Amino acid sequence: MFRFLPRLAVQRPVLATMLIAVFVVLGAFSFFQLRTDLFPDVEFPVVTVTTVYPGAGPEEVATQVTEPIEDAVSNIANLEDLTSFSRDNLSIVILQFELEVDADLAAIDVKDQVDAIRAQLPSDAEAPVVQKFDIDAFPVMQVALSGPQGADRLFDLADDQLRERLSRVAGVADVSVVGGRTREVEVTVFPDRLEAFELSVQDVVDLIRAENLVVPGGRVEDGTRATSVRVTGEYREVRELEELRLFLPDGNVVRLGEVAHVEDGYGDRTQLARSQGESAVSISIQKQADANTVTTVAGVRVELEAIRAEVLPPGAQLVVVQDGSEFIEAAIADVLWAIVIGILLTTLILFLFLHSWRGTLVAALAMPAT
Repeated sequence: MFRFLPRLAVQRPVLATMLIAVFVVLGAFSFFQLRTDLFPDVEFPVVTVTTVYPGAGPEEVATQVTEPIEDAVSNIANLEDLTSFSRDNLSIVILQFELEVDADLAAIDVKDQVDAIRAQLPSDAEAPVVQKFDIDAFPVMQVALSGPQGADRLFDLADDQLRERLSRVAGVADVSVVGGRTREVEVTVFPDRLEAFELSVQDVVDLIRAENLVVPGGRVEDGTRATSVRVTGEYREVRELEELRLFLPDGNVVRLGEVAHVEDGYGDRTQLARSQGESAVSISIQKQADANTVTTVAGVRVELEAIRAEVLPPGAQLVVVQDGSEFIEAAIADVLWAIVIGILLTTLILFLFLHSWRGTLVAALAMPAT
């Protein structure tokens, strides 16, 4: 075998050259198709159970939420470590399994156990959220949107338009928007007027809830066509809320606007983002698990330029705060530069030993090709 290859190269130089060219082309093609990412594609069997219990203190969260969940999941097979945190309004249970355990199957087992004790948890606690740890869940890019329009209006812009456009970029899995308040219609009742009309706050709540509905009305068949019918009752304007009729015990009616003040505004601020000392909206972009970080970020940057030109109002700024591809590109550049230095040093050492430019040149050309 070792004699066959040199003999083939001497007797069939064209064939040998073509074989080498094929391998060089395949190697170059594979090099440019390599997925570039910050971390290797590994999966840790870690599952978290997060439960929100509004208005509860750490002690209530620990006894009513955390402990029942711990008791339910502690008997799962191959469980290596169990850690929990109980804070105001929040319970977090972290389960770490042995490395050979499949993270997806572990998450399914945990969810089954948690669902089994859901009835034992407080009724006003939100449903527990079971998630497996994913190293690709960290954002690859964070963008700050700021301007004289204010964080609330910019939040609406980012949530309604920017999120949709960025989600269409190849490789993007999720776009989250933080920093503004969501639009909310506030109904402030006047207690003295409710008492005068012998009404209660619950009457107002029931009225608003009953009127804000979309009800399917069946379908209408006309020969070969069938048309679906819907009865739409969702509110579109504040005026529609003010015109709602409350039935009084004596049979008369009163407008909601006469016993309450209806205002279109924003909810309470629960999140805050700042950029360069000013209120801003933070946009986090997460890539798909099998996507190339560098390629995905490049596509996002192209879309950001289009958004700046087509969507942003006057004075608004869209600034890239964190770019996960920069470190990756710098690391790849360092590796390539180290390879070049290694080839040059090796070539110099070969020349010192061979004292032949021809043999040294052949070896130098063979190193990057192989």
